[in-house]
Amino acid sequence: MVCVARQCDEVAYILFTSGSTGQPKGVSISHRALHNFLIAIADRLEVQSSHVFLAHTTVAFDISILELLLPLSVGGTVLLASNDDVSTIEGILPLIEKSHFVQATPSLWKIFVGDRLEA
Repeated sequence: MVCVARQCDEVAYILFTSGSTGQPKGVSISHRALHNFLIAIADRLEVQSSHVFLAHTTVAFDISILELLLPLSVGGTVLLASNDDVSTIEGILPLIEKSHFVQATPSLWKIFVGDRLEA
């Protein structure tokens, strides 16, 4: 993955956060920051082009950037979950089983797999 010099400091996307005021605040994320984030995570997780990532998070949350762009940045595959898929255990478990990488909060993992998850 290459960050072209003239574009590195341009805005890749804008993340909205409530901050401390409770009012939406736009935070600009540069191509450089996005590039460095994706490279660091790909290196840390040893992501390969053969890997499949489950994307189940709404694009309203910043973690969706990881789910969608990390696999694509290394030539991997994104498995997109529908709203129906993530609404039931029966819908999400088959997708988890097809994926090499799935991110979720501990409470969401508990919902996804309950007591079936071994420590």
